[in-house]
Amino acid sequence: MATENKIDISNPEAITYQTEEIAYTILGGIRMEGLDRLRVTIKIEVVNRKFRHYLNNPDIAALAIRQNLDLYSITQVEKLARLIADRLEVGVTAVSKDLSDITGELERYRLQQIEERQKDESVRQKVLTEAEKETAIKFLQSKNLLQATNDMIGRSGIVGEELNRLIMWLIYTSRKTAKPLHIISMGSSGTGKSHLQE
Repeated sequence: MATENKIDISNPEAITYQTEEIAYTILGGIRMEGLDRLRVTIKIEVVNRKFRHYLNNPDIAALAIRQNLDLYSITQVEKLARLIADRLEVGVTAVSKDLSDITGELERYRLQQIEERQKDESVRQKVLTEAEKETAIKFLQSKNLLQATNDMIGRSGIVGEELNRLIMWLIYTSRKTAKPLHIISMGSSGTGKSHLQE
């Protein structure tokens, strides 16, 4: 289980958060997409009841509660806090604080996971095989490099506009230089400017 008031992410599909009295488990983990919401399925159960002799209904208070909600919806969170306090016979203030802490911890965890994924994706680079390198070098050393490049652009699906497509390709490849060039495509609607740019 988690250390007191800390989230335990050792199992991303069953993230836990435990206080002295209550254990919360996020079943199924959290989605990394859609930072505008934090939908979870949460299981709440009392693990160490402070005042056993004050229970009105011990049988129901011993049962776990399972609920799905958006932790960014204050209405849903407040409703769940009241339900937990009523059903499990615990303090509503403590439960509200727990839910707020869980939300903050899950936000940090999700942002950390997203940053790690972005780093992993940026590190991945296409590595050419020796055969691919030889083919590329041979192509770059050809006598009519611009004509060969223009022919390849044509084979990729851009038919016609031979001069314009070559100029655009040269300008687009300047992005690799210290001073990249820019281009604006002008023309009537529906003449294929977007297709040419792609």
